[in-house]
Amino acid sequence: MEDTLGEESVAVSFDRTVSFDRTVRIALLVLISVAPLTTATAHGRGDGDEDEREERDEAAGLPAMDAADRLVARLRYVRSDYPEAMAEGDARELEEQVELVEEAVALAGRLPLTTGARTALGAIGSAVARSAPAGEVTSACDALLVRLEAELWAELDAPDATRLRDGAALYAETCAACHGSRGEGPAGSLALVPAPVAFVDADVAAQLSPRRVYEAVTFGVPETAMVARGDTLTEAERWSLAFYVAGLGAGDGATGSAAGSAAGLPSRTLEDLAAATNAALAGEAPTGVSPTAAVAAWRGPEVAAAAASPWLAMRADTRAWVTGDGGDEALTRLRDRWKAGRKQVARTDRHLAKEVDAALAGVAGARGGERGGERGGEHERARDAARALELSLGNVERALR
Repeated sequence: MEDTLGEESVAVSFDRTVSFDRTVRIALLVLISVAPLTTATAHGRGDGDEDEREERDEAAGLPAMDAADRLVARLRYVRSDYPEAMAEGDARELEEQVELVEEAVALAGRLPLTTGARTALGAIGSAVARSAPAGEVTSACDALLVRLEAELWAELDAPDATRLRDGAALYAETCAACHGSRGEGPAGSLALVPAPVAFVDADVAAQLSPRRVYEAVTFGVPETAMVARGDTLTEAERWSLAFYVAGLGAGDGATGSAAGSAAGLPSRTLEDLAAATNAALAGEAPTGVSPTAAVAAWRGPEVAAAAASPWLAMRADTRAWVTGDGGDEALTRLRDRWKAGRKQVARTDRHLAKEVDAALAGVAGARGGERGGERGGEHERARDAARALELSLGNVERALR
């Protein structure tokens, strides 16, 4: 009896020690991640600082513009897998969740996040480290994901519709060996642990979105045979795969056959389609259209390609301008595209056209110094002006559908 109690005491002590160590690790990372932001705010973000950051990212094998997407992908992964790890009491899986949050905190240190977002990320790390209830972690992740998508809108990859019709061929070449020719899962002879997911499984398919598949293809999936393909497939190819895979569980209509029609369905922007899960789309099926047929139609390459628009291109130029990748050329493209399309918008809603006029003028006026005004307050004004234009262009996309 004494030996048993002793073993239990040691186990409890060990568990508390591990939890304490995890919490300390994450707390230190949060402090470190806030320091670069504080310094940059106090002294301005000069080109030298930016170059040094990009060199560090490249040395770590991570392109600077991928840090935001990777941060969001890791947080989504924790939100998805933490409840299962808790339910199974899997110590190894729980430690992996801590490591993923640590990676997310480190990535946050390279991004223009508010202190509030960093604090929220640290709170998630502390909750995971102490094995908090699953609901607490998932709710915190959901709230932070909404916040990150608002704060990092310029850094996150926008969906690309230029190669959507190549999805089937890319899947056959890149994915079918592990996931099956139709997404049915691996053949019995393929001994991978854990087994690759079956995209046609109802539970899996319901939670798929092109954005989530894109993240998995780009960065890989930890502790699985799914390797990152961000350096071997172009951005357009990865989006093509993402839309195709999300459609595999939606029926043949999504993969290019006659099943499913877009007639009568509410129109969606390409970004809406990329972010929405199959379950969310099914819930928006109009009266008289089966949820399965609606999802199949929305996931079809024709519908997704049609959802792309000149306004989406303008939004891409806005992001390129504010991050410094597009320079004066991005601003010139913005003006030229708006000049070509303004009459169409004004005929539909002249107040919206004036809103875009004002937002575009704000972008042009906010530009100070090199690379979109990266020093001190000018950098923040540039981001605010570009965000206002981004939101106005999103309103244009929706108004014209």
